[in-house]
Amino acid sequence: MSKRRGPRAKRRERPGRTARSPVVANVESRASVALTVGWMLCLLATLLGVVLLLLARGLGALFGGSAEEPDLLAVLPQLLLLTSLVTGTLCLLLTVAIRWVRVQPAPWVISAAAVVVGLVPWLLWAGLRW
Repeated sequence: MSKRRGPRAKRRERPGRTARSPVVANVESRASVALTVGWMLCLLATLLGVVLLLLARGLGALFGGSAEEPDLLAVLPQLLLLTSLVTGTLCLLLTVAIRWVRVQPAPWVISAAAVVVGLVPWLLWAGLRW
C-alpha cells in the first residue's frame, strides 16, 4: 500500500539541499516607493511628450495647412509642449524630493537623465520663442 499525501503533508528535506534564502526586507517606505513610481511616470510622460512634439512639428512642416485655418498639426505641438512643460517641471521637483525621501538614493545616471529630460521642454520652449 502506498501512502497518500494530503495537501498539507510535510515534505522531507533531501540531504544536501539548501533552504531557500530569506527575502530581503524592503528598507524603503511605501510613500517613498510611491513617490519613485510617480517620478518615473513623470519622466516617461515628459520624454514621450517631447518625442511626439518633435514628430508632430516635423509632420506639420511637411503637410502644413493654410495659415488662416489652423489644423490639428498646427495645434498639437503647442498642446504637447504645454503638457511636457508641466510634467517636466514636476519631474524636476520630484527629482529633488526623491533625494530627500529615499533611504537608498536613486542611481546617479537615472537622476541625471531625469534632470535632462525635465529641462528639455524648457529649452524647446525657449528655442521656439526666439
